[in-house]
Amino acid sequence: MYCHQCGRKLDASVCFCPDCGAKQNISAVEKNDSATVDRTTQVSPKDQDNTDTSEKEAGYQQARFVISIATMVFTFLILFQSCAVGLGNSLEGNLENGGSAGLLLCICWWIAGILNISKRKEAKSARSAAVAYIVAGVIGLLLAGSFADLKIYSVASFIFAGICYLASKESTHKKQS
Repeated sequence: MYCHQCGRKLDASVCFCPDCGAKQNISAVEKNDSATVDRTTQVSPKDQDNTDTSEKEAGYQQARFVISIATMVFTFLILFQSCAVGLGNSLEGNLENGGSAGLLLCICWWIAGILNISKRKEAKSARSAAVAYIVAGVIGLLLAGSFADLKIYSVASFIFAGICYLASKESTHKKQS
């Protein structure tokens, strides 16, 4: 049986919940030890909340995995593009540094992707990946110059950091429950 106030699982003979102190309504059937009561259909509100939380956490973990794969794949495209831009900047002699910024962004994305994939279940790795994405975003925004695509990658980095942060909060919340 479950407490009607807080949802804690209780013995059938308990009159008051030890957690919240709420008086329990115990029927004569539940008091009788020889009577059989089907308790498999009872669902605690607390268990329902845990199910909702675990589904939410699974969603964030799946999102972390998907963005990790996406960033690691896009890293090769951005690396190629950054090398071409860096070579073009060197040949033209302009003072743009978008190629170097793209390279640094790729390194941060690669680190975040590895953290997210290798340690998917750990909140600490999600926070570390969020920091790597934030660093990538800041580097991209500060050094983008006239390259709009680097600004887009930077904004994406901040979005990815937010997802990783939310995943770390859900993982931490699950461990505390």
